Amino acid sequence: MTEFKDYECRAFGVCKRSDSQELCSYLSGLTDNRPEQITVHETRLVAPNKKLQLLCSRAQPFPAGDASVWMVKLEGSMTRGKELMALPAAARAVGRIQCYGADSLEFLQQSLGFTEMHGTRKHGQRIQLCHDDFLLQVDVMQLDSISEAGTARPPPDGDYSMVEVSIYPVADGQQLQACRAIGSLAGKLQRFVTLRKLSS
Repeated sequence: MTEFKDYECRAFGVCKRSDSQELCSYLSGLTDNRPEQITVHETRLVAPNKKLQLLCSRAQPFPAGDASVWMVKLEGSMTRGKELMALPAAARAVGRIQCYGADSLEFLQQSLGFTEMHGTRKHGQRIQLCHDDFLLQVDVMQLDSISEAGTARPPPDGDYSMVEVSIYPVADGQQLQACRAIGSLAGKLQRFVTLRKLSS
């Protein structure tokens, strides 16, 4: 496994599907980078003590160039405390860092006892642009399907696309500035996007 000790800042929002193409065109006008068509598979896992959640994602194109690997990262604010210390050392390491490997999902489930809450499959466009001295990644995605306990079902009704803005890596001490950069971009996108959550 490869370890990353940097931080990530993200914001989530929604836009009407009828506005998603105009949103992508607007974002493309802010950068010379061409949009990428991507498909993302995500699986949310929960630790045996139910207090630690991990989000495992597999995307095409993947940064490492290998579509078989899973990116694993902590979800939620529980990065320390007695609940985290009660986990096996390997699980604590996964909780503190971001890592990826072809066997990440199987290792977490079979060796550490994590169980799957649900999985999703999304597709859409990914656009990278510079804003306030940060490189931001914007994903405008439609939800294809959700699976719970291994059972696939259609996506929820609704005429909306999901929008995720992220900055990774963010050096320690730069989290506030990164969140401000995302908030500044969100202000420019407010005629398209309704912001739901901002986290770091």
